Amino acid sequence: MTSKAFIPAILTLASAASAQPTSAPPPDPSTWTSSVDVAMYAPCKEWRRNADGSWTYPGTMHVGGASITNITLGHGREAAILDQRCAVPKKR
Repeated sequence: MTSKAFIPAILTLASAASAQPTSAPPPDPSTWTSSVDVAMYAPCKEWRRNADGSWTYPGTMHVGGASITNITLGHGREAAILDQRCAVPKKR
């Protein structure tokens, strides 16, 4: 077996390792720059899913140096992120 045969195996292992979730803490809210950041990093326990599928953060959040109260994210990318991160599985 030549050394060239090892290269695909190493690349496969490296990409599998990079696909694993990390336990790194979320970035500081003062560094968030978009509603996608809010959806990805704000604690799930604070979000409330609305009947229309949107999500509301009922408190005040300090994002990028601004204070924002009662954030509601609609049906776009942000809601999809929250659906994946925070939705409670439906009981059968």
